[in-house]
Amino acid sequence: MDKKSLIGLGLIAVILITWLALAGPNKEQLKRNKDIKDSIEFVEKTAMDAEKLLAEVASKKLLDSVKVVTSNLSDSAKFAIASNKYKDFSVSANGTKEIVTIENENIKVYVSTKGAVVEKVELKKYNRYGKKSPLILFDKDSTFQQIKFDAYSNMKFSTDSFYFKTSDKSIIVSGADSKTLVLKLETATPGTYIEYIYTLKGNDYMLDYDVNFVGMQNIISNKAHGVKIH
Repeated sequence: MDKKSLIGLGLIAVILITWLALAGPNKEQLKRNKDIKDSIEFVEKTAMDAEKLLAEVASKKLLDSVKVVTSNLSDSAKFAIASNKYKDFSVSANGTKEIVTIENENIKVYVSTKGAVVEKVELKKYNRYGKKSPLILFDKDSTFQQIKFDAYSNMKFSTDSFYFKTSDKSIIVSGADSKTLVLKLETATPGTYIEYIYTLKGNDYMLDYDVNFVGMQNIISNKAHGVKIH
């Protein structure tokens, strides 16, 4: 390549560089382009937020509508819905939570009919420092008690979702005696139920706890790990 060719190429390079410098966006154009991009992103985000809000409003309206429809259903319709959801346990799916007690000289135990769980235990002969009320050994916020079980072919239940029945409201035992508090989770099939038995002896600090599954062989699954006590 001769000298004239090199000079020619150099001139072409200078012209290209000068053209790119003149034709490229200046600072004002760059700022304007950024502003346009930011505006587009803002509009897109606003549209997405509005769409999300509309979906939430529609979902809430649907939920409110379902609640209204459900509240207006007849008792037979409500029972039919419960039967489909809980099967034999539908008779225990609704109720009123009550607290029953069993106590001796040393402790007082509070048991809820919702789930038949022990909600609180008082130590009657002990007090917190500076207080006259009995010492609380534990309460419902610090304990967890339930039985989870598989039923029928593909359904799962938990005892803390149901209301138990008991004929006792308050049991007091003393001395060498021993008494029991029995709560039953009944089903729609006569003679089938889950039974919680709490036994307390007089002048003792131990509360015995037993569970019986009566006539449940055709309801509760017999597969391994089908029943879990927590």
